Formats: sequence, C-alpha cells, structure tokens
Amino acid sequence: MAKTKYGEWGKFYWCVKSKGGETFLHADKAHVTESGALLFTGKQRVTVAFSSGNWDYYYAASVLDDSPVSVERGLGYPAN
Repeated sequence: MAKTKYGEWGKFYWCVKSKGGETFLHADKAHVTESGALLFTGKQRVTVAFSSGNWDYYYAASVLDDSPVSVERGLGYPAN
C-alpha cells in the first residue's frame, strides 16, 4: 500500500461511525447534503462520501488516540 504525505487529503482527522464500524480519514471539511449524504472534501475535491443512511454520526478525532476532540463533557457522546 502506498503511503501518503500528511495533509495530502486534508488537514483535519475525522471519524465516521456506522453499523459497519469506524472509518478514520483526513479531510479539510465535512458537509451533510440536503439528501443526508456525508461528504468530506480536501484540496477542492470530494475525497470520501457516505450515502444517506450509511453513517450514524461523525466527529473531529485526535490523531493521538482517535477520541473526539470537539466534545464537551455531559453532551451525551455515544458509547462504543
């Protein structure tokens, strides 16, 4: 498998949770469309897309331990 340079696909690290498990990826932005699709973009292009109904939630993740980095205590972060 070819290795990519840090930031080639985006400067932020994300986690997407779904019935199939977790997917971790780099992208600059995350966007939910009107139809419910989840799109990740970087360098002016869509890098990863999840169709409506194929993802449960997403969050900005720590590159150190994959934990959420933007969740305050007490907000009901879903348990694994």
